[in-house]
Parts: sequence; C-alpha cells; structure tokens
Amino acid sequence: MKKKTILNRNRQSMIHFFCCNRINLLKKVIRLSLVTAFFLMAKSPFCQTGDELFIEVIGKPKIQKNGSELGDTITINFNLLKNRNTRNQVRYSYLNEKDEVKITVSESIGDDKKVIPPTYIEGSLKKLKKGVPGEEGSIPSDITISLLVDRSGSIDEQEMAKIKEAVRAFVNNVPEGCLYYSWFHDDISSSILLTKDNFEEANFDKGKNTALYNAIYAKLLEFDKTSIIPNVKYEPMERNADIAKRESLNNYLIVLTDGVNDVADISKYKEDDMEEIMPPKLFNALEKYKNKIKVYALGFGENSDHFDEEELKRICMASGNPNGYFLAKPDSILQLLKIRLTDEMTPDYEIKLLNQKGKTYQGNLRNLTLEINAPDAKIEKAIGSVNYALGSTVHQLIVGRESIGGTILRGLIAGLVFLLVVMIIIQLIIPLIKNKIFDVKYVKKYKPAPNEIRKECQFCGDPINAGESIIMKCQHIVHKVCWGDFGYVCPEYGQNCNDGKQNYFDINDPFSKKNKIYYLKWVFFGLIGGFLTWIFYLLMKDMNFIQSLSSGILNLISPNITDESIIELFTGKIASLLLIGILMGLFLTFFFAYVED
Repeated sequence: MKKKTILNRNRQSMIHFFCCNRINLLKKVIRLSLVTAFFLMAKSPFCQTGDELFIEVIGKPKIQKNGSELGDTITINFNLLKNRNTRNQVRYSYLNEKDEVKITVSESIGDDKKVIPPTYIEGSLKKLKKGVPGEEGSIPSDITISLLVDRSGSIDEQEMAKIKEAVRAFVNNVPEGCLYYSWFHDDISSSILLTKDNFEEANFDKGKNTALYNAIYAKLLEFDKTSIIPNVKYEPMERNADIAKRESLNNYLIVLTDGVNDVADISKYKEDDMEEIMPPKLFNALEKYKNKIKVYALGFGENSDHFDEEELKRICMASGNPNGYFLAKPDSILQLLKIRLTDEMTPDYEIKLLNQKGKTYQGNLRNLTLEINAPDAKIEKAIGSVNYALGSTVHQLIVGRESIGGTILRGLIAGLVFLLVVMIIIQLIIPLIKNKIFDVKYVKKYKPAPNEIRKECQFCGDPINAGESIIMKCQHIVHKVCWGDFGYVCPEYGQNCNDGKQNYFDINDPFSKKNKIYYLKWVFFGLIGGFLTWIFYLLMKDMNFIQSLSSGILNLISPNITDESIIELFTGKIASLLLIGILMGLFLTFFFAYVED
C-alpha cells in the first residue's frame, strides 16, 4: 500500500513536471512566434524603411493652354508601386498630404540634352483616394481602355444580362471617349467606341467556341499603329485606328472570359492561311507591350472550373500587371467593374509643378523624371518618368507668353541686330575679301622681258620700272597708283577694253553709294517683308483663322477624306506653312516691285 502511494506521488510529480515543462515550452514558442511575426512585419512592404518604390505616372502631364500660351502649372497624377512587375506588386498608399515630402524633378530633350526643369510646388501633394474604393478620385480622360468580352455558348442569357449590366455601370464611370468594346467567340469583332449614348449598339449575343488567344493578340496589336493584325479576312473585324491614334501613356485591355482557348473546334482555323496564335507568340506580344498595355483578366463564373485561372494570371503577369486577375462571379461582377476596376484605374496621388516663364515647347519629345523622398511615409526613394511633347516647330507654345507688343519689340530688336550683321557682312567683309582676291590675282611686280627696251603706263605715260607694282587685269598695263587715280578701271575701259575694271571697296567710306553694289536695299526690304509676315502670323494664329482656312482648303481639295492623321497634319503643320508662304510672297512682291520702280 505504501509502495503504491509512493508510486502515485512519483507519477503525479512526473505529470506536474511534464505539464510545467509543456507550459514553459508553449510560452517560449509563443514568444518566438511573436518575435518572428514582428520581424516579418518589419520586413513587410508597408513597414520597412528605406524601400525603393516606382512612380507610375497616370495620364499625360496636364498644362492649361490658351491659344499658343501655356499656363505655368503642370499637374501630374501617379501611383507608387512596390515590387514592380512581380507577383508581390502592390500599390503603396501610405503617403499622406501632411507628410514631409521632397520631390526632385529633372527634364531632358532626347537622350542627352538637359533643360531647365519645372520645380515642385510645396504643399501641392494631394491624395486623390482616402481609402474608400470607388468613392473618390476619377479615371483620367487621356487613358485608353479596350474591353474584350467572351460571348461563347457557355454563358447563359441570365449571366449575359448581368455582364451587360456591369458593363453599363463601367461605362458610366469611365470618361467619354476612352472606352472601346469588342467581343469574341468563334469570331473576333471590331472595337467600337462605347458611350452612354450608343450603349445599345454593343452586341452581347452568344456564339459557341472561345478563340481566346487570337482575340487577346488582335486587341493588343490594335494599340500599335505599325502592327499587322492577322486573319482579318476571316474575322468580322476591322482595325479601329482611333485606339492607336490616341497615343495614350496608359492603355488597358480588360478580358472577360468563362472558358479556355478551344480553336481546334472552330472550322476556319483549319484553313492553310489562317494563323492560330499559340501561347509563346501571345506571351511574346504581352512582354513586348508590357510597358504600354496593362491586361486585366476576369474569370467569369461561380468557380474556376470552366477556365484556366493560372493561365489568366500568367497573362496578366506577362503584361506587367501581376495583380490583374479577378474571379468575376455573376453576382459580384457589377461591383468588380463598377468599383474595383474603376479604383484600379484611378490614380492615387496628384502633384503640381511650376514651369519657368518663357519656356518654349516646339514639339520635341521630353522626358520628365520625378524622385520622391518622404521619411514620414518610410519612402527613401521613389523614381519614375514620363515622356511628353507639346507644340510643334510651326505652332510653338510658350509658358506665360508675354503680350504681342513685347513679342514684336523683341522681334524688332532681333531683326535690327540681324540686319546690322548682314550689313557688316555684305558691305564690309565680302568687299574686303574681294579686294584681297583682286590683289592676289592681278597685282604683280613688274619684270621686264628679255631685250625689252621700254614699257609705258597707259595712264601717266611714264616708264614702268622693274619691281614696280602694276595691274594686269587686262592687256593695258598701268601702275597700281595710276589704277587707283583713274577710278580703279583701265584708262581704255569702255573704248578699247572690256575687262579692265575693279569693283573696289573703299574702307574709308564703307557706306558710300559707290560701295552699295551688293543689293543691300533688297536685303533690307526682304527683312522687312519677313518681319511683317511674322507679325501678321502672330496676330492670326490664335484666332482659329489658320484652322478654318486649312479646313476649308482641305475640304475643297478632298471633301471625302476621313483619315484624322492626314487632317491633323494638314491643319496643324502644312496649312501654317502655306499661310506664312502666302504672306511672305505678298510682302516681298510689294517691296521688290517698289525697289524696281
């Protein structure tokens, strides 16, 4: 009995010891887990200090324009991206308006030429979204969205009705003019500009199979005006040139599908010249355009059994949008398009930059680079850039352009300086050079011929002695001094001589009438004609006169032309040059006729 009691006590002691050790071990595990969790949080994208982020500029830099005058403020919308182009890519939304922010700006034209950049306006940082999706901010109007909808037979009428309702809601959220709609099943349709007014033109009827890869490939190429879309003769589609013509910095292709690529069941793909787009070619195109086109893939259905979810994720990843895949259930697709995708395309931040007055834009491609440092938001460095161009060589745009009077005054001063330079060149430098050339060619030291008895000057009659300077412009040889005394012509000129004449320039009287043999009056009136042409052009180019005149000429020449690129080229460049040419011809004809009279 006693032995049992001792055994029981030992057993209880062992149990107690074991339990205590287990509790202590559990405490250590919990403590270690907390330390690990804290360490991982410190390493997370939103807690680690010194993270380098990428600035993704959304839309083109916005500058207010009034005629040929630009405002001095540049507005830029952007996102901050962490782990860019990886599966862990996130948008960093922890930068706040009250944070201490340092923004450095640099600008260049071409590859090397640095120009004076705009400067960040302190305190202009604005957070466009406060964290509530779909409630704040708006999609910029200068982006381009191509919406590609699967109309294969596996989507029933009820589901298609929900898709149509969701697309209508999306149209209401997107700025007019930037959303294009197309569909695919066995065939691929043309892209139409979709607005609230023409929404009913969007075709949501069903087909049968799913030409997924060919459809995505064709719609990618629509953003590139130099590309050739394959199989057009087999498809009910034509390239919509407006998509590429918009030249948006930010382009989106949204693909909604409930199936996988099954072109093997489509009869036309058995034709010899029908190209089937295979995954390698599609992914090469996605990679090629990854910095130009973001792809969003919406897998439609109650679950992912009907489509390859991983394949859609890879498509988004290859386009540089690793988080672009969404599962679009029939009951959630409305919120997905109306709120989530709207939120995805809405920029997070806005800043304003100040341009220096007098800066001129002449159509050159510029690269604007931003660098953000914000210690309060744990941003050590965020870098990004955007390319943009304004104006043209003909239609120059000037920041804070001065009054027309000031412009004319500056032009007048420049013209006078130019005239002075021309006068010096024509009336001084060129004649002196011609004097020197004459001396080199025709002024010689007299060397008598063997057995020559006497050589007389044709002007003074005195003998010409060996070593004296003579003029040998013609057959009548004279002393150099006599040549000058007789007016720099041969004494026999006009009677027995046709060559002995020098257009001599007298440096002592550079502006005498005798020296004005280089048509300075023509130059002077030519400069006045050019100056008046410039003044009239300045007065008329901001009055829509050029555009109206050029449009009228173009309609007269080719009334049925519809290619907007040709219209823009003619009205924006060629017509301006025509106007300048007409004005210049008018003034020069008037002044030169006056000179002749």
